[in-house]
Amino acid sequence: MNHILLANLLEKKIGDQQFINLYWKLVKAEYVEEGVKRDSLMGISQDRIISPILSNIYLHEFNLFIEELIKKYHSTAKCITTRNPVYDKVIHEIQYLRDKYPQVANRSNEVINEISKLLKERRIIPLRLPNRTRLTYIRYTDDWIVRAYSLIDLEIKDKIAMFLSKELELELSQDKTKITNLLRDKG
Repeated sequence: MNHILLANLLEKKIGDQQFINLYWKLVKAEYVEEGVKRDSLMGISQDRIISPILSNIYLHEFNLFIEELIKKYHSTAKCITTRNPVYDKVIHEIQYLRDKYPQVANRSNEVINEISKLLKERRIIPLRLPNRTRLTYIRYTDDWIVRAYSLIDLEIKDKIAMFLSKELELELSQDKTKITNLLRDKG
């Protein structure tokens, strides 16, 4: 966290100079290690009791930003998907072959292989395609999830990365930040 930015947020929300002075003392607090007094290079460590409170204050700005994204992108329509025509085409092809050769014993290897291929293809094709967006957001201290059911998830990720970088001087962890289909990608 940028301590100057956090101090500005505290001043904006609290406006008590004694509290702000106490904050700066906490940030600049020294510690003792093996009997030697050392300067704190980290500022406020995560194991201090005040850390979740300060993190919530700092990330409140992120909450407000996400609320604006939700207002802009979140659809309140009951149905946000449409039937996938590619899926329907595969279903019709399977049904055509099954109707043409109703007796399994009368199906040639070529027809059986074609039906099998179409069934495998059907498994990877989504039944429905998003045509609107649903956004949900959950945050607990500095851990958060934005769930975007949409085709614009990369755009939303970029907007979040830009906001965090410019406004809060934070960087998205590339190891932790993923765009995942929760129905397909279980890992």
